[in-house]
Amino acid sequence: MWLLCTAFSLVFTIAHIGHRVSKRKGSVLLLVLSLLSVILNLLSIYIQIAEWIRYQDWLALEDVVPTMQPILFIYVLCVVLINLFLYHGNKGYKAYK
Repeated sequence: MWLLCTAFSLVFTIAHIGHRVSKRKGSVLLLVLSLLSVILNLLSIYIQIAEWIRYQDWLALEDVVPTMQPILFIYVLCVVLINLFLYHGNKGYKAYK
């Protein structure tokens, strides 16, 4: 599940970059979908870790969590910063005016 959410968030972020570069409308939806995919990704990883704790699979926790934590931190930071940069790139969105 988390692989699917990661793929969706990367696709939506790249599409958001493409829409902002070509100055087309509709990139607000891509911004929301990208950030929603990141949130779903974090929740799915949290659920997976909770399942490991529930089944007392300490070896899986010791193997996966220390290596996944910095990668996940960098991934979330990059996606959020890219979307914030694109959002503020042209003085924000003017979808309601």
